[in-house]
Order: sequence, then structure tokens, then C-alpha cells
Amino acid sequence: MEEIKSGQKTAVISDITYREMELAPDKVQKILFEIPSESIENILTDDEVEALAENYIKAGAVSA
Repeated sequence: MEEIKSGQKTAVISDITYREMELAPDKVQKILFEIPSESIENILTDDEVEALAENYIKAGAVSA
């Protein structure tokens, strides 16, 4: 996390993550919002991403 905060690495965060964070405890939300905006790459979900996720779940690569 320190490498992200210092700009050495980039956090890739999706719109889904932001939605899920709304339900997370305050201490978890705080971690996300401490990341400088220049260290974040925002990713938007589209139909292709949704289909890929569904295929991973069906294949058992990840669980829902």
C-alpha cells in the first residue's frame, strides 16, 4: 500500500469496487480514500467485463 501511496505503483480500481466500498466499514473506506488520485487508474465496467466475470465463475476460477 505504501508503494501506491508514494506513486511507485498504481491502484487499478473499478466502478464495482467503489460501489462495494459504500457498504464497507469506515476503516476500510478510509484506506481507499487515502490513495492519492494520481496513483489511481479508474476502470469502468462494460458488457465485455461482465461476460468475462461470468465465464470465470462458471469455470470455477473464482467464486461469486
